Amino acid sequence: MRTKNEDEVSQVAVLIDQQINKSELRAAAIARNAGFKGHQMLSMIRHGVSRLPFERISGLARSLELDEDRLFRDCLEEYQPATLELIDRNYMPRFNKAAEQLHEALKTAGRRTKHPSFRLSDDQIKRIKSIIAEPKGE
Repeated sequence: MRTKNEDEVSQVAVLIDQQINKSELRAAAIARNAGFKGHQMLSMIRHGVSRLPFERISGLARSLELDEDRLFRDCLEEYQPATLELIDRNYMPRFNKAAEQLHEALKTAGRRTKHPSFRLSDDQIKRIKSIIAEPKGE
């Protein structure tokens, strides 16, 4: 999968191609479910001739059972790396701080209640911490 103007392999195209090949749906149905008018544009995207339009990420992620956030980040990384860098530099620290505050609030709430369904297990707390601590891009 070569990009139109570059001599590199489009990782987004490779991912989409792999998922289409795994899917039980035909490419035309996937394209329709993703919001494309026909399957030609999806074919061009999967072969690296065209880029996936950002407005089709949600629909295509749903149609191919991909994580929407991951597909969005992959598209940003490949198509708009400077924009991704700007987002990571200016907005991710705020998000990580908010996530850490949420973790602390959940942990505190879980310790205060006697009701077992509202308490967080050690494994749940570890999972929250691991999500917060994941390196950017993971």
